[in-house]
Amino acid sequence: AFMQTANVMQNGGAVTCSVTRDHLIYTAECHRNGIGQVFAYMAHCVAHPEFLPWELHDLVPPRLNVDLANYELSPECQVIEALHKAAFKGGMDNSLYCPSFMVGRHSSEDMHHFTKTFLTQGNVAVVGLGVPHEELCQRF
Repeated sequence: AFMQTANVMQNGGAVTCSVTRDHLIYTAECHRNGIGQVFAYMAHCVAHPEFLPWELHDLVPPRLNVDLANYELSPECQVIEALHKAAFKGGMDNSLYCPSFMVGRHSSEDMHHFTKTFLTQGNVAVVGLGVPHEELCQRF
């Protein structure tokens, strides 16, 4: 991911990734002249994500522990989680928060399985702002 981000930056672009309960959002901003190159890098990141074992082992658990600690201290978050669980059944009633027993147990294989299962053609949308529709269709 670092190399892909560096390549986007060399083309005058910026990349961010954010997550909500329902969405995984990759955002790329670039100059019009860099659209083709930046799209290629973004497509690669989405279609072939890398989950390096050292990242999952060294970087993810501390972040999950902070998230869980914040959740425990936030009655608002706990109420929203409870309301969401009561309102939905199936996958939508899953918590946003990792169970504490799973911290540090996610593997590259788990992450690849998740992306192969959920980042599929019917679950992905490509949106281009300031990009002609025809050009967007050609690239994807």
